[in-house]
Amino acid sequence: MVMPDRVANHGFTAAVASMQDLLSRFPSEWVEQHQDMVERTRIIAGLLRERLADPAVAAISDAALNNGLSWAQAINNEFQAALDQGNSSTLASGNIESNLEAIAQNLGQFPTSQPSEALSALHGRSAA
Repeated sequence: MVMPDRVANHGFTAAVASMQDLLSRFPSEWVEQHQDMVERTRIIAGLLRERLADPAVAAISDAALNNGLSWAQAINNEFQAALDQGNSSTLASGNIESNLEAIAQNLGQFPTSQPSEALSALHGRSAA
């Protein structure tokens, strides 16, 4: 089943892809300095991409898409600012973590047909 147009064309889908792209542009020393945040973001972004590609996404609400877009854009803005400034210290502001936490707390808004390995990985990280 193909992703419904309203999901494919929603800004949230592009924002999740941008999140992954921005992460891939981090210098290796940033990844080392902020290892937990980077790994958590990778897991969440991968999980969201997986859920957006799942046929169950047809049941997603517009509110969930809009909330996800808001959180992802806030993360992307922080990532872009750090990259533009060439300064990874801005990544420790706490805004990224609070938006990642908002996404994690609301994963139930993003329908899935089957449990995911990424969700299991994320759950294992939060329990540590």
